[in-house]
Amino acid sequence: MKATKPIYYPDPVIYDKERLIFARFDGSQNPSAFNVPIYFANDDVLANKVITGISVKSPTSIRGQVGSTPILTDIGFIGDNLANVSLVYFTLTLVGRNGDTILSDCPLMEFNNLVDNGKIRKVSMMINLSKSYIRNFGLAGLSKTSVIPISFFYKN
Repeated sequence: MKATKPIYYPDPVIYDKERLIFARFDGSQNPSAFNVPIYFANDDVLANKVITGISVKSPTSIRGQVGSTPILTDIGFIGDNLANVSLVYFTLTLVGRNGDTILSDCPLMEFNNLVDNGKIRKVSMMINLSKSYIRNFGLAGLSKTSVIPISFFYKN
């Protein structure tokens, strides 16, 4: 009997660059309010770029700890990262650059890299990040320092 070698399949997402964007809850509305859109900050880096993958960074992939850990964001804001189990309460809506909704209330857990064994969720779209948002449908106790780090992989 001949032994066969295992077949390893590479991650099919091909990207040139990655941008880590933090969904923050320090806006004017109550952070623990349910079903309220939390818009992303306007990020011109993703303007006119083709988004090829999306991945929600889990606490273990950022700090090596599970649970709420302090994290320094790209603009110097110190926030508290949420635990993996908290992501089941959130959805992601992405709006295209022409104003059409491309992805509507998709569970944020679908983009969690621990659920997908480290794989990046493959997409192909051009988005307007300032009109895109996440919503909380049931996690009580969010504070103005809570953040959810989301990586957008893109190519020019």
